[in-house]
Amino acid sequence: MKYFSFCPFILALLFSTLGFGQNLVPNPSFEEYLECPQGTADFQTQVVDWYSWQETPDYFNACNNTELGTAGVPTNAWGYQYPVSGSAYAGLITYVHYLENGREYIACPIDQLTIGISYYVMFYVSNCDNGSTIEWSCATNHLGLKFFKDSSYSFNSNPYTPENTADIEFNEMFTDTTNWHLVEGWFTADQAYNWIALGNFYDDDHTDTLQLSNPNNQLNECAAVYYIDNVCISANPADCHYLLGSRAHEFEVSIDVYPNPTNGELSISSNTLQIVNITVYSVLGKLIYQKHEHENKIVQLTIGQWASGIYIIEIELDDGIFYQTKILKK
Repeated sequence: MKYFSFCPFILALLFSTLGFGQNLVPNPSFEEYLECPQGTADFQTQVVDWYSWQETPDYFNACNNTELGTAGVPTNAWGYQYPVSGSAYAGLITYVHYLENGREYIACPIDQLTIGISYYVMFYVSNCDNGSTIEWSCATNHLGLKFFKDSSYSFNSNPYTPENTADIEFNEMFTDTTNWHLVEGWFTADQAYNWIALGNFYDDDHTDTLQLSNPNNQLNECAAVYYIDNVCISANPADCHYLLGSRAHEFEVSIDVYPNPTNGELSISSNTLQIVNITVYSVLGKLIYQKHEHENKIVQLTIGQWASGIYIIEIELDDGIFYQTKILKK
């Protein structure tokens, strides 16, 4: 019997050749920074490749985990949340009662889109519990992403103002302060866009609010603050799968997928949480296999009939945790 081992460099080169890592968004999970944030309003000055287009968005990073740190992870001034992956995420306001059309937008330049090409777009969002100001927290709709061409917006000299339209958005209320939610969609480029921004692109008259901590407050005296993580844009959805992060570190979850490489039999096991969904894609993003599991900790797949090659497996566990890995079918 022959056993095969694979050099990580060769696999990395193969993945690159096949189109992995073609996310058009730089620093998509805000891991790269100039200096560790010292306060909640350091997004504009510290996050590499990203900018503020209105007010002072927040930057949270585990490097700020000190006794008095307000910009740490998972605990910070606005609440408690682990990143989807890595050690950092952004924060922005989508509504605040004391400032007309008060918004915060985060923006970055991207590799230029090609007119006529459709692009897959995704990002994660979680509602903050507003920490020490929880008595006036609320939720809004219309959190989304918008494309721009040759932008000149700036938070201090030319701030962006809402235009009541977005290219990718979620119209329901984001009320969950525990879990991350994936916002995704497709966008066909009608211009050679080279910038994106995220936030609430609707003014107060077109934005709904929902009181979370004080439902008897009829004056909408509240602020809606959201965490943002893992932004991706690509013509091939498979290029974004590496950002379908896992919160497994919160639960000390261990996922095993074996044997890998495999000739046809594949086992997937979880040490704690139940497996609820399994989805498999080709390296070109084509859906190969999808099945809803009945909350098993061990799942067996027979893939002998699949063509030889690399596949991407997404495993969804209960409590909304995702795990993603690659396998080689010999």
